Amino acid sequence: MNAISTVAHQFKGAVYDAAATLWATTHPSMLVSYGPPGSNVPDDVFMVLGIESNLEPAAIGPQRQREETLTLETQFWIFRPGVEGAERDANDFLYARLGELEQYLRFTDTTLGGLVRECKLARHRSDTIEAERAAVEGVGRLAVAIAEFEAKVRIRQTP
Repeated sequence: MNAISTVAHQFKGAVYDAAATLWATTHPSMLVSYGPPGSNVPDDVFMVLGIESNLEPAAIGPQRQREETLTLETQFWIFRPGVEGAERDANDFLYARLGELEQYLRFTDTTLGGLVRECKLARHRSDTIEAERAAVEGVGRLAVAIAEFEAKVRIRQTP
């Protein structure tokens, strides 16, 4: 039985590693999570979640190459206590981190160590909601963004 050739799992891990490395020293309180986090989370969370793989035939040849397009869903959850200014503060922090990750993947490590041909931010959407974290913090604003990163890969499979 032949296995399906894909680098989806490695791509998800590479984006996780990039984010964890990127924010380890500049924002050490930010949780970088491989999948959904548990129930007790800090105010700043980044998650790598689901991945989609689309395979297309590439040029016909002896290596039976295929083109793979990977789309990785990530989420940011940024909480700021208070009401006045909390929504803006949460969104400012969220978009600064999204920008850092997008710049890193687009300019610093575009191939994720040679794993993919290119990686880029494909789309995102965001919203802000009123949230209650704990009795100590009270009510605040939670900025949430779903960002999808897309990568292109050439799959070469030999018999």
